[in-house]
Amino acid sequence: MRPCIVLIPSMDGRIDLETMKGLMQVAQLGVPFEVSVKVGNSNIQSARDALANDWLQDTAWDEAVWLDTDIGFSFSDWEILWSGSEDAVCCTYPRKSQTISAMVEWGFGFVRTHRRVFEQIADLQTDDGLEVAARYRAWGRDRIEYFPSGARVVGGQSIAEDVGFWTLAKLADASMRLETRTLLRHRGLATWSPEWADHLRPEFKTLEGGERQVGTLTES
Repeated sequence: MRPCIVLIPSMDGRIDLETMKGLMQVAQLGVPFEVSVKVGNSNIQSARDALANDWLQDTAWDEAVWLDTDIGFSFSDWEILWSGSEDAVCCTYPRKSQTISAMVEWGFGFVRTHRRVFEQIADLQTDDGLEVAARYRAWGRDRIEYFPSGARVVGGQSIAEDVGFWTLAKLADASMRLETRTLLRHRGLATWSPEWADHLRPEFKTLEGGERQVGTLTES
């Protein structure tokens, strides 16, 4: 497995024990990685954008693993995340609900991305030559909005920041995979159950013509 930076948004600086145990397993098996935690921001869109911009501007890491503070994982999950040659891999995990059919698809709790995806998003332009990804200035630096939320992305539909990213990545023709083989845990929920894979609920509804398939995302 390749070296990477692990990007973790945390509102209060606390990281769940199951999340830390997963990182320790990875470290103990000799996988080189650096951890960057964004603390004190209750706006998840802003936190993810800050992590992305700092990673791309300030480090030389080509690849990043995005990890939420309430996701429990094992080394086997890490291996699955790193399988394949796609530039972006998104793993499904249970929602914080006891409903068996509640699964998160195209979220951002356990994701691998190459910096190429962000470069492709930054280069997106409309037919009029305008930049698709918004530019803004924060904390004294020029930044790019990689995780747009609200009704600014497609068709006026309100979306979350994770779906906003995947929408831009799709528009940029990035290579992506939706991974369903991992057995991730979500804090506040019991344990992952194999039959959940039969009840995956589509999340990626923002692109007209988009069609979900297990393991990939294709256009109909």
